[in-house]
Amino acid sequence: MWATSGTGTRAGTAVVAVLAVAVALLAAPADAQGPARSLEHACPANTPGAGFGDLHGSTHATAVDCLALYGITAGVGPTTYEPAGSVRRDQMASFVMRLLDLADLDLPAAADGPFADVSPDNAHATAVNRLAAVGVVSGFADGSYRPAAPVRRDQMTAFLNRAVAEIAGEPRQPGRRFFTDTDGNVHEDDINALAEARVAVGTEHGTFLPSQPVRRDQMAAFVMRLVDVLTEEAVLFTSVHVATLDGYLVVGHGEPAGRLGQGDPGALGTAFLRLHSGTGRLCSTISVLADGPFHGSHLSRAAMDATGPTAAQLGTPDDETGRTEGCAPVDPALLDAIEASPSDFAVDVRSQRYPEGVVRGQLGTAHRAVTPSGAFVADARSGPARFGQGQTDATGVAVLQIDAPNGRLCTYLATDAAAPYIGAHIHAGAMDATGPRVLDLPVPADATGRAAGCVSANPLVMAQLVEHSAGHYVTVRTAEHPGGAVRSQLATGTLGVPLSGAHVVGPEGEPGAGEPGATGHAWLQADFASGFTCFWLTTDATGPFATSHIVHAPAGERGLAVVTAPAPDDATGEVSRCQQIDPAVLADTQHLDRYAFVVRTAAHPDGAVRGQLADGLLYPAVSPGG
Repeated sequence: MWATSGTGTRAGTAVVAVLAVAVALLAAPADAQGPARSLEHACPANTPGAGFGDLHGSTHATAVDCLALYGITAGVGPTTYEPAGSVRRDQMASFVMRLLDLADLDLPAAADGPFADVSPDNAHATAVNRLAAVGVVSGFADGSYRPAAPVRRDQMTAFLNRAVAEIAGEPRQPGRRFFTDTDGNVHEDDINALAEARVAVGTEHGTFLPSQPVRRDQMAAFVMRLVDVLTEEAVLFTSVHVATLDGYLVVGHGEPAGRLGQGDPGALGTAFLRLHSGTGRLCSTISVLADGPFHGSHLSRAAMDATGPTAAQLGTPDDETGRTEGCAPVDPALLDAIEASPSDFAVDVRSQRYPEGVVRGQLGTAHRAVTPSGAFVADARSGPARFGQGQTDATGVAVLQIDAPNGRLCTYLATDAAAPYIGAHIHAGAMDATGPRVLDLPVPADATGRAAGCVSANPLVMAQLVEHSAGHYVTVRTAEHPGGAVRSQLATGTLGVPLSGAHVVGPEGEPGAGEPGATGHAWLQADFASGFTCFWLTTDATGPFATSHIVHAPAGERGLAVVTAPAPDDATGEVSRCQQIDPAVLADTQHLDRYAFVVRTAAHPDGAVRGQLADGLLYPAVSPGG
């Protein structure tokens, strides 16, 4: 028998033990991962919708809206994001570059690119070359970048963790093994590091699917979860805040105090503030749809219905684009005060024509702007709702600013309904229903039809108005119409389209092909989030009526029907009905100049009366964001 020394036996045993542990680790199930992190630190609750109609049903819609708020994406069109589309490698470089721009980093300018297959004409070449210079992107062994190739899920984690290294000075480090299908993957450390932070999330089966292409909506979720981590950890920011800006929310400096409605009627905008209280840095992006020339934008310490001292200058929007952005050092005490109570601060933009403010909005508050109409006062006491029960030739505007946590709401109301006015209220109730009164609003003055002021209520009531806007409506009551002269849901866009036989286009493109002398009106109220839409239609065209359509057709052209609407009753020429419309189709109809409403009859199958949606805009449709 061969003799062995004690030392040799212990060494051999140790090696075997190490190998056994390694094998056990590889064979052991991966650690269970928690749910994807929320976006509470990166995306304020009042983040406005980006207006992409094709996000309905996407689990990452909030992340996409937030990505647009940060300026990291503009979509593939004004109302289109293509959430299921793949992300190309050159596109991802631009997304990452915009993320790094948020950190205000001093990256080197773009040099000649190292990749022969990234042409200088490529729209993303600058981003690819700048990121390559600092090692955030790298190519393949053959020296190519493959710009058109889709980004894989494992590559996505590498893109983002290298961006973290630029922002924070070092990449995030893995702590545990989370997935059963990433062992030995070249990006395994990045995958596990971002999984630890719940930025990268796997399947319910414990897999990550590393080679699967990343969808555009998934990319938004990856990026915004990372921003959420870096904000929670005070690396990128310490907090972010949004104010929706509206001309009706500008407060005058004279008497009486709290005079809302002193800005540009119908002007809108957004103020997005990113704070880093540790370094005393305030970054802002201001975007406004209004006419210049602009004289600056300001952050003021002021309540919703008051003016106050300027706390910080935020930059002057460009007269052409209405946009300004930048970062500046400020007193850290100011940032602490904003973070402690954001609704104590307002943002305004001033112009030559409106020196007190062309638009204004309060940080941390929800904004709703709708057009009450007599057409949508409903009688739902028996059977389906019958619209047109108010003063049908009356309209108005209702702008609400809601500070739910503090139980306070400020509003500007205006209507051309006939006085005297006896009340203005918010009720709980769906678009095709009536419901109980939940809040009294300032009553318009008989002489002007206008009211402005603030009311207080239980914060839970205010929270319901914000979270379930589609289930609440505002109404103004008059002596002649005590049940409501005008009405609108809090989360809708409203159109009142005039109809005429003269606007119908015949089969050969001939104008005036409708019923001679026939007129009418089509009222539409739509919840763009859900697609739920209500119609009230009345016409003096001669029945029998066949159907009604929204058609994709500019003025003077024929087009295809995209929405089948209700046909009027043959006896009355009137109809009230609500129906579901594909939200993507509904969103595109906001390009009002491209669409028309047509009523068809047996005698005029191409249309008895017609009207362009662009002729029916009462007030800019406002996305119901937060």
